[in-house]
Amino acid sequence: MPLNILALSDIHERTVFLKRLREDKRVATADLVVVAGDITHFKHVGKAVEVLNEIYAILGKPVFFVPGNCDSRALLEFKGIDDRVYNIHGTIREFGGAYFFGIGGSTKTPFNTLIEFSEEELASLLAKWYDNLVEIRSNLVIVTHQPIKGYFDSVGGVNVGSVVYREYLEKIRPVAWITGHIHEHSGVVQYGDTTILHPGPFQRGFYGILIVGEKGSHGSVHRL
Repeated sequence: MPLNILALSDIHERTVFLKRLREDKRVATADLVVVAGDITHFKHVGKAVEVLNEIYAILGKPVFFVPGNCDSRALLEFKGIDDRVYNIHGTIREFGGAYFFGIGGSTKTPFNTLIEFSEEELASLLAKWYDNLVEIRSNLVIVTHQPIKGYFDSVGGVNVGSVVYREYLEKIRPVAWITGHIHEHSGVVQYGDTTILHPGPFQRGFYGILIVGEKGSHGSVHRL
């Protein structure tokens, strides 16, 4: 059976759209919610937990998430909530026959936000998991807050995505990759057999649908 994933990013505590999202027939068949960061807007872990709990309570689906650069750094260590919410930053978790691996935060910004990593730090984390990720790549969905260099990352004509993510996209070739962070973008594109999906900022009503099946993946983006 195909796995139907609801992709959200850049919520920034604006959960006003959740009830409308629940009524959207495209979302009714979702098996899982994946949140690609910026759950809060520079708030503490408790606020992030509150938002994640609200997503689960309203949509009634398990939630996998990575923190964004506007979330508390302490959220990197928060494991999750019972069988409802799971943090996939720096770890692999299976669901419905697919595997999910995530990295939160962004690369370095001029604004000194809460969770930022150097490209070298991202490379070190990916290198640690590389063999495991290659082994499961035909059923692997990577989730990062930071976009990939050249994909949904243009700001003022400058591509601000991660060079390391671009390198590992080419090396690992997962079935899908979900990103966020850059509010100016929303869309889906293919890199070979990899579906790259940027749902757009949920604080403005954007969301994505990703379908992962035996013959690969495909996605779409929508706005409430």
